[in-house]
Formats: sequence, C-alpha cells, structure tokens
Amino acid sequence: MLRHYYTVRQSKISHRDDAASEAENELFLMAFQFEYSYVQSVSQHEKLSSELVDELHKKISMDQTVYMQNGN
Repeated sequence: MLRHYYTVRQSKISHRDDAASEAENELFLMAFQFEYSYVQSVSQHEKLSSELVDELHKKISMDQTVYMQNGN
C-alpha cells in the first residue's frame, strides 16, 4: 500500500513537471517568434541592410535550434 502511495504521488509530481515544461516550451517558442517578427518590423521601418537582417535571423534560428536540442 505504501509503495502504491509513493508511485501515485510520484506520477502526480511528474505530470505537473511535464505541464510546466510544456508551458515553458511554448513561452520560449513565442519569444523566438516575437524576436523574428520584431526584426522584420524594425527592418521595414528603419531600412536595415539585408545582410544585418539575415544575420539576426540566423542568430535567432540558431538560438531556437540550440534550445530545442537541449530540451530533448
């Protein structure tokens, strides 16, 4: 009975961690999308060079890739 209690308790704790982790992932992905959109918006209004915009997009993409790889 005690083992069952601990198993159920651990399952509930793990489930909460999964939900929190999923919410964190969604927030990070939204942040990366916001960064990308911000660069697009500024590039149109500030007339940034296409080289700078490309470099910023590469950095955002690299950060997102590293985040996703470390999350798995």
